Amino acid sequence: MMNNLKQKGYTKAVLGVEHGDEKNKAMYQFIKSATETYPDGTVIEVDYYGKEI
Repeated sequence: MMNNLKQKGYTKAVLGVEHGDEKNKAMYQFIKSATETYPDGTVIEVDYYGKEI
């Protein structure tokens, strides 16, 4: 995925990480926290992380 984004000209990848996902938290830099609502009405807290590619 990262190579594909880089080939398309992107310089940064950002993803939403749920609080218990320690693996992705360790690989990316923290950007911000937010509340997201799924189409079914479920509300979750999400941390956004990113990294240069």
